[in-house]
Amino acid sequence: MYDEAIIQYQVDTIHTLSEDELGLMLFEAALRHARYCQRAIDEGSWDLTVVHGGFVQNVMAGLVDTMNRDHPQAEPMRQLYLYCWRQAIRAQMEHHREDLDAVVQVLENLIAGIKGHLRRNALEEIPPAESINFSG
Repeated sequence: MYDEAIIQYQVDTIHTLSEDELGLMLFEAALRHARYCQRAIDEGSWDLTVVHGGFVQNVMAGLVDTMNRDHPQAEPMRQLYLYCWRQAIRAQMEHHREDLDAVVQVLENLIAGIKGHLRRNALEEIPPAESINFSG
């Protein structure tokens, strides 16, 4: 029963988050998995390399698939996400942790940008309808 309460709390929390906060959670999860993938490579744990690298790969592919292609910055963001996707695949195949260094940097920058956006919105009391467009 305790586990069910925790799960329900987590579901309720997710349902109350803004699109920006959900995007932040997605990028933070991808960053965690990129770092876990690097650690798995260091330890020679190829099954975990695939699990964690595959998570990063799936996040990036999902971003490409769901982006607003009409946004003026859609193509540069698409290329950035595809680069990260390719690097995640390369890390899994070639077992080089440094293949994920740029992915970690991209994700850290995206996270910092979203956090800054959320802070500005909180200070300026901008309505939640104004959110970041992840295609640009």
